[in-house]
Amino acid sequence: MRTVLFLALTPALLLAQNWNSGDQSIRAQIRGGGSSDSGKCTGEVEVDGVAEIAIRGEEGRIRTLSGNPARWRRLECTSALPRTISEFRFKGVDGRGRQDLAQDPRSNNGMAVIRIEDPKGGADGYTFDLEWRGSGNFSGSGNSGWGNSNSGSGWGNSNSGSGWGNSNSGSGWGNNNNNSGWGNGWGNNFSYRGNGRGSFSHSNGQRQDIRGAYVTMERNTGIAQVYFSTSAGPEALQFNGRILRIDRDTVTVDIQSARNRGEKVTATGTIRMQISSDRRVRAITSDGDAAGGRFNVNYRE
Repeated sequence: MRTVLFLALTPALLLAQNWNSGDQSIRAQIRGGGSSDSGKCTGEVEVDGVAEIAIRGEEGRIRTLSGNPARWRRLECTSALPRTISEFRFKGVDGRGRQDLAQDPRSNNGMAVIRIEDPKGGADGYTFDLEWRGSGNFSGSGNSGWGNSNSGSGWGNSNSGSGWGNSNSGSGWGNNNNNSGWGNGWGNNFSYRGNGRGSFSHSNGQRQDIRGAYVTMERNTGIAQVYFSTSAGPEALQFNGRILRIDRDTVTVDIQSARNRGEKVTATGTIRMQISSDRRVRAITSDGDAAGGRFNVNYRE
């Protein structure tokens, strides 16, 4: 699962992690014109200060990091931004300040994030293009996959029925909308608690020794939770996500959010768990992005 998970979060960093119901959202106007595996979105926003824009599927959100409230002018796409693509390009078309791609959708679960910095007083309009080729499964036009925007907990609510899985289904999970890989002896709910050893490290220099793990998974929803007891305390690290696939003894989970010592942060990444026939979790590995940096987890029973 992806995840300071992290020891010290500055106020500015916390602001950069949390989205709430005050963020302005927009649904893209789909005008067609793209091919079966390529497409383009053009966005136009008004910024007076610093703002971040996130686009996933057919939905866009904008949040103001400093200055006066930023707002949408338009979002037009040939099709929804796919969850998986092989080629992606961002281009800032106009605006007096700086536009940068903060998160590439190819490594951010299909979500593109653009950061705009307007250096002068008074608002200015900014236009940008997103183009892609080699598309896979789309996020879907019915449920945006953002989760509960009132949660204030980051990009999405991991307890939502839609979550980051296939948004065309509220109950299925994984790319194939089935749970055929679920172990016959697991029942509808899988639970494991055990002791072991391992480590958690983050690019900001933080490190925690792992001493035990607690894992739960739900067959019907695909929701997975992984907690680690560490040198920082019992269940100090917590990851929430959805099952992507089960291949023999390996369960792969898409991380949606995480907590470090009770502090919730936006996290993206993958957790891989090796489960034996006696329902024991023998090993857990994870890597991803959280709180502005990379993290890594290695644990063995």
